[in-house]
Amino acid sequence: MDTATGTATARAFSALLLTVLGFSTSTPGFAQSPNLNPNPTSQELTFLPGVRTTLRQAWRSPDDPALSGTQLEVTPYFNATANTSRLQANVSYAMRNFYRFGGEGESTALRHSLNGTFNAALYDDFFWLAGAAQVGTLNASPLAITTPDPGSSFSNTVNFRTFNLRPYVRGQFSNFAQYRGEYSYTNSNITTTLVARDDHRLTGTLNSGSLFGPNWGWSATGTTQRRVFEGGTQLDRNTSSFTGYYFPNPELRLGASINYDQVDGLVARDGTTRGVGPGASVDWAPNSRVKMSANVSNQYYGNNAAVNATYRLTNTTFGFSYNRGIITSFSGSIFNVDPASIFGGTGAVGVTNSVVQQLLLNNLLSGFGIPAGAGVTNDAVVFDKSMTFTIGHVLPRGGLSFTAFRSDRTSEFNVSAASSFGARSGGSQVSVFTTTQLNRDGFRLTGNYRLGATATLNTAFRYDRFLSSVSNIESVTNGVDLGLTLRLTQDLSANTGIRFTRFNAERPTVSTTDETILFGTLDMRF
Repeated sequence: MDTATGTATARAFSALLLTVLGFSTSTPGFAQSPNLNPNPTSQELTFLPGVRTTLRQAWRSPDDPALSGTQLEVTPYFNATANTSRLQANVSYAMRNFYRFGGEGESTALRHSLNGTFNAALYDDFFWLAGAAQVGTLNASPLAITTPDPGSSFSNTVNFRTFNLRPYVRGQFSNFAQYRGEYSYTNSNITTTLVARDDHRLTGTLNSGSLFGPNWGWSATGTTQRRVFEGGTQLDRNTSSFTGYYFPNPELRLGASINYDQVDGLVARDGTTRGVGPGASVDWAPNSRVKMSANVSNQYYGNNAAVNATYRLTNTTFGFSYNRGIITSFSGSIFNVDPASIFGGTGAVGVTNSVVQQLLLNNLLSGFGIPAGAGVTNDAVVFDKSMTFTIGHVLPRGGLSFTAFRSDRTSEFNVSAASSFGARSGGSQVSVFTTTQLNRDGFRLTGNYRLGATATLNTAFRYDRFLSSVSNIESVTNGVDLGLTLRLTQDLSANTGIRFTRFNAERPTVSTTDETILFGTLDMRF
């Protein structure tokens, strides 16, 4: 699609889909499930405040007086939920106050931790507003010593905040098709110019209705995106696709598609910056225990692919996912692993697998990630190949989970050719993005066991390996956590334990750092 005629046709096709799908205002009649899957039979409103006090003693080897010593944390917090047919929300906030003494003098810190999502009906079932917000502290670089709780660390940390708003409309055109149009705005603030500051997206989707019978179906979607970086650099992406489906039986769906993609800053080997390619997909769910899906498409820069498979026994579940494609979002510079997403949701939201739900309630399948955006890689255009495997098992008095993962990411943007890519810059300042490559692999093994009605034993093993082609550094972080949780009263609990972390890095010489933390926490809810 590098001829003038082909380019014009592709742009017209994308623009037509976006115009028709993104701004439809017909009378709604299709009750599509809200994003957060409400359960009106559960408790509608909750507000649970509390205060958590933690005392930590840290040792570093070789000795590092600046990072050793005693730390006191006093953290007031609250968790609030709303769960009705027209409003679903979940907000958790903690104001973490730190006072560190011993080692080299004294120091204090105040850090905020916020996680929130909501989905609200503003007008009938037609006009909705969804959003999310997150504020916290992350490990700044995976090539320096990291910790599972970077908010309590005084080294290799970066503060960040991001929020998202998504107004959307939905409905149906009689029995012909169901539609959804959405505008999404994401603002990210992290101490680096390599991560987009603002991300605008407009998406429209059409799905075939009952008019086409039980054996055939189709869907059409189009998205236009613009991201703005520090210094004024703007990058655009436009995608659209049309897919036809055939259902040989109720358990199997086969699809064939035609896909258009255009990405600023991404040039294929033959010099093209946009193109149209075919795709195929298969979805299979023979029973409630087995679900499998796979799709592949040929874009102008190469092949995209995604595979997802889950299997559930009475007390055990398995999950596998593989993804290959282009990321043009904040997540491109965050190596996040969320095992629950393999099973159809994030956290407890959207997950129907009963074993996974129990593991999440026991905090055995939580997401974990290490940011690589603070000067290690950029999120302008990220080639990603990632694979995750999870197995979880529920015991009568506890549970176990094991997750192994691998991710290979290459990010690049040739700013010298920005004009030919359609990239725009404000004034004379232009953010310079370089080609980088960062690979990650590792595993997590977590478990807990209830010793009685009031005591639970917790354990976790961690392993992470990062390899950077830019700095030629390989880092390995591994560790073990052992803890004991005591439920003293209905509103008071205590937790004590030890955390050991070992960090090795080749720069190209080998350096090793050991960190041991002994901690005790008292948690009081009101």
